Amino acid sequence: MRYPSAKKLEEMDKKLKNAEGTLALPKNATYVERIKYDLCKRLVAFIRVNRITQAELAGKLGIDPARVSEIVHYKIDKFTIDTLLGYNRAVDPEFEIKIKPAI
Repeated sequence: MRYPSAKKLEEMDKKLKNAEGTLALPKNATYVERIKYDLCKRLVAFIRVNRITQAELAGKLGIDPARVSEIVHYKIDKFTIDTLLGYNRAVDPEFEIKIKPAI
């Protein structure tokens, strides 16, 4: 197996130095955190399936592109469930969540 040259590695390091990573859901995530993560995941899937940019989704939702970036990077602490539900309904008006009856 050939490894990239030192020059190529330096170029890659330069590009990735300020790149923002995607947050993973911790194993001990709360129920609310899992719901918010899944709601973000649906919006990321919407971007991919519809082949749109984050800026295009921001326009569709009427929000700042930086907010879409927070969704794409799963910064769930920046959102409430109702906000993420609203975004999902905006891109899919038929989207709904069903709650099981208590009994």
